Amino acid sequence: MSGALLQALHTVVSRDVDPLESGVISLCGIEGGSLDGFAIIPDEVKISGTVRSLEEHVRSSIESSMLRICRGIGQTFGGEVSLDYERLFPVTRNAKDSAELVASSVVALWGHDRLAEEVAPSMGAEDFSFMLDRCPGAYFFLGSGKDEGSFPLHSAYYDFNDEIIPLGIELMVKIALDSLDDKA
Repeated sequence: MSGALLQALHTVVSRDVDPLESGVISLCGIEGGSLDGFAIIPDEVKISGTVRSLEEHVRSSIESSMLRICRGIGQTFGGEVSLDYERLFPVTRNAKDSAELVASSVVALWGHDRLAEEVAPSMGAEDFSFMLDRCPGAYFFLGSGKDEGSFPLHSAYYDFNDEIIPLGIELMVKIALDSLDDKA
């Protein structure tokens, strides 16, 4: 049943989300049974993962679809499937003025060629979104890759580039000072 559920849940975005909108379902963990009990069917299997979207109505649609599929798979296989869907993080949305301040600070420090302007929205979940819900601001990325072969964040092989720390500090100070200048 868990194999069928995994496969069915991965169809939600392609079947139930408008292709002009964004949604992601990542089923990242599965736990059930024992490797020592190779011929014993487990009583319970747990699957965990994350849902990401840029719009709240897409998130609601995905949740409804997942619930429908869980019920259907349970009925189909004569078992019980429950869905514990927690909305942990809201979408991270930058305030336009704050994003422009960050961009101008980057350009002032390092030149226009060091600013990545055309960046697609990120489907990452970020607790900074709670701050942005209460106070306008901007969440930005400070590139930390050493070369083309660097592994991305969340990779098991990721190695933080310590050389980026002084640049990050310099940029944060510049943003703070530019922000004070804007308020004066």
